[in-house]
Amino acid sequence: MYLQQQITCKQKYKMYNKKNQKLKRKMQNLRLNKFEQEAIRRKSIEINKKLVEKGKAPLKESELLHKILKKAIKKTKLDENSEITIEQ
Repeated sequence: MYLQQQITCKQKYKMYNKKNQKLKRKMQNLRLNKFEQEAIRRKSIEINKKLVEKGKAPLKESELLHKILKKAIKKTKLDENSEITIEQ
């Protein structure tokens, strides 16, 4: 019978990082629930109306999401209560 060792969180994190650095895997898909899909659709309509009013080309929902993610990721933090927050 083999003895199982307990792995600490730091060890798991190091193993995860080494594994992902070697594979260089990128997330390709993101599943959204109905509420998220509708919220994105509404935000897309709101922003595209303003863009068209200013004489700019409208954005596809996927383009809008990429821009939102780029800005939000930079401002995403973990607070003292282990809650994920987006700083203003």
